[in-house]
Amino acid sequence: MIYRCCTLLLAFLSCVAQTAAQTHFGMPGNTSRGFSLQQEPVPPRLPPAYPRVRQRPVRDPGLAAILAAYQPMDAAFPVSGPPPGSAVTLPEEFPVPLMQLEGDFSPADESAATERNISQFKEGFFQKASITATWLIPGDRADIGVTEVGALLTVAVPAPNKTMPLLISPGFRTRYFDGPAGAGTPPLPAHIYDAFLELRWLAKINDRVGVEVGMTPGVYSDFEQWNSDAWRIKARAGVLYQYKPDKSVVFGIRFLDRPDIDWLPVGGVIWVPTDDWRYEVVFPQSKIAHRLSYGPDWDDWCYVALEWTGGSNSFESVPGVQDQLTFRDIRALIGVERKRDGGGGFQLDVGYVFARKYEFSGRLPIYEPDGTLMVQGGLSY
Repeated sequence: MIYRCCTLLLAFLSCVAQTAAQTHFGMPGNTSRGFSLQQEPVPPRLPPAYPRVRQRPVRDPGLAAILAAYQPMDAAFPVSGPPPGSAVTLPEEFPVPLMQLEGDFSPADESAATERNISQFKEGFFQKASITATWLIPGDRADIGVTEVGALLTVAVPAPNKTMPLLISPGFRTRYFDGPAGAGTPPLPAHIYDAFLELRWLAKINDRVGVEVGMTPGVYSDFEQWNSDAWRIKARAGVLYQYKPDKSVVFGIRFLDRPDIDWLPVGGVIWVPTDDWRYEVVFPQSKIAHRLSYGPDWDDWCYVALEWTGGSNSFESVPGVQDQLTFRDIRALIGVERKRDGGGGFQLDVGYVFARKYEFSGRLPIYEPDGTLMVQGGLSY
C-alpha cells in the first residue's frame, strides 16, 4: 500500500515538472524521450524569393543637370525681365547698313544653348529673301500715286572669313505711276524699273570699330530704250565707333550718281539705353524703336521713323526721245515689325509723304505734288 502511494506521488511530480518546463522555457515536451533542458534547433525563416530588379545605369551628372533644366521651345516665353537685346535695322529699300556692325556677323554658337541670341545672319551661303510693297495713295487728278514692288535675294561668302563676309544681293524693283492728269502736269512714264546687284563688305575691326564698304551697279530705266543715263553705279563707305556700351557714332558718305545729288553724307548717333529701347538719330534715316515683346527666336517692335528717299531713272518721254526722271521726298512713318533669328520677319508701316519733287533732264518743268498718305509692308525669310 505504501509502495503504491509512493509510485503515484512520483508520477504526479513528474507531470508537474514537465508542465513547468514547457511553460517557462518554451521547450516542447516529449513523453517518449523524457524531459531535457536542451532546445531543439529551429530552422530560420527565409524571405520570399523575389526576382532581381535591374538598375538603370546612372548617366553623366552634367548631362542630367542639363536635361533637368531644359525647357521646351514651344513653352510660353516670359515677356518681362532683362532679356538679351537685339538690333533693329532700317528697311532694305533705304539701308544704313552700318547699324549692323554693332553685332557679330557669325551665327550664334550652338554650344550656348541656354542663351537667347537673335542674329541677323544665317549659317551658310543663303542669307535672306525678301519682298516689299509700297503704295503712295493718290489724291486729286493733279496728284501722283505710286505703287512700288521689290524683291531682294542675299547670299554671303567669306571674305576672307565669315566674320568679314561679302554680301551679294541681286534685286529688282518696279514703280507704277498713277497720274498726274490735267493742264500743266508733266507726262510721267507708266512704269520704271530698277535692276541692280548690291555688293557689301562688312568688317568688324575690334569690339568697338566696324567698317562697311559697298557698291551697287544697276540699270534704272523703263526698259524701252537704252542710254548712258540708265546705267548707274552707286557706292558707300562708313565707319561705326562704339565709344560706350550703349552709345555709338556713325559717319560715312554715299555716292548716289544722280543728276540732283552725287554725294550724300551719312552721320549720327545710336543710343541703346535698355534692351527695349533703341534710338537711331542718323541722316538720312532716323528711327526710334521700342520692343513690345519677345520669344525664343523673335522680337516684336514698334517704331517711328523719318526717311529721306529718292531715285533716278531714264525713260522714253516721246517715241525715240530719252529723258531722265529724278524724284525725292521725305517720309514720316509709324510701324510694327517682327524680327526673327536669322534675319527673317515682316513689317507694316503707315505714314505721310511730303516735300515731294519730280525733276526732268529735258525741257519739262519741275513738278511738286502735294503730300499724301502711304502704306508699306514687307516679308522676308
